This record gives sequence, C-alpha cells and structure tokens, in this order.
Amino acid sequence: DRKIVNEGIRKYLLEQGVLESPSLEAQILVRLDRLEADKPYLSTYAKDDIVLFKRSPNRALQAFDYASVVCVEAHRLILRCEDGSCFYWSPKDLGKTEDIEIYRAEPRVFCVGERIVFTRTQRSQGLINGAFGTLRSIEGSVLNIEVKNRLVALDLSQRKAQHLDYGYALTTYKVQGQEEASIAYGESPRPHTRQSKHLRIE
Repeated sequence: DRKIVNEGIRKYLLEQGVLESPSLEAQILVRLDRLEADKPYLSTYAKDDIVLFKRSPNRALQAFDYASVVCVEAHRLILRCEDGSCFYWSPKDLGKTEDIEIYRAEPRVFCVGERIVFTRTQRSQGLINGAFGTLRSIEGSVLNIEVKNRLVALDLSQRKAQHLDYGYALTTYKVQGQEEASIAYGESPRPHTRQSKHLRIE
C-alpha cells in the first residue's frame, strides 16, 4: 500500500544521502475511515483513537481541541485532553456528525530533506490539505518546512501540528491538481481487488 511505497522510497533516498541528519521520531495523525452515520455509536470508537472536536462538547474542551480515548465503557467514553485531564463523553450527545473527526496516531521518522504532504488544512499556518513542503531543519520537536518559498514551523509535540506525512507516494485523490512530481497509488473500487499504478506528474 501507500505506506509501504513511501518507506521504500525513503530507504532509497537515505542510501543515496538525499535525506540527512538530524532526524526526529514523532507521531502523526492518520484519519480513520469511519462512516458519518456511525459516529454516534460507541462501537465506532476504540482505545487510543483521537477525536478532534470542531465544536466544544463541554467545559473541558474548546473548539478544535483533541482528546484521546482512554476507555470505552458500556454507555460512554473516557477521554483524555492534551493537558492530561480526563472527562466522560457519550457519542449519542453529538450534535452533528461533522462536528468531530477521528484519527489514529502513527510513528514516523523525519529527516532533513524530507518531502512532506499536509493532510489537513491549517488556516492559521496558511497550509492547505494536499500541499507539499520540504523539511529544511529540525529544532527539538519543531520541523521547519519550506512551503512555496516560505518557512513554516510545526511543533510535532502538539496534536494540531501532526496533520502531515511523507509526500512521496500519494493516493490519486491527493495527486489531482498537483504540479510537483509524484507517485500516485490507486485502489480498485471492487471488493478484494487492488490495482497499483505509478504516475509521474510533470
């Protein structure tokens, strides 16, 4: 799949010396493929899922705060905020299904020279979902990424900065409209059938 292709390309780039030290091991957020209609049900959630609340559900969280699932109980979830505090929340109290997004944290190792793709629009940073950047330097947990001739600093210790990934192999959806050279990976809509296609975008 796309993750395997990305790792293969990175291995080659590391061997060729294109990617350089220092490196940073950090977490990124990968959006889970959950149906909107399933979001009000407890069975949709699992331990360690990360929920982005686009509207505040209670006094514990503000809009666009993140909380991780600590435990799935019989009628509610126990969630942990980024500051370590916990609270109870029931998905049945969700006003609109689009008020939340559900993610899973995955580890990545980033090196200087890395090609980055942003996986969610971050208006405060002027970043668009699907935009590319190049990692120019690393300072502690902060990545300094060049995006269209400007540097953007993202602190990966914060959840809101973790919407990014390697930008070598992309889904065909992500590739559409891009001018940079990319590798596209497509999946057949038929169940149990998969087809791969490599595409260079000039």
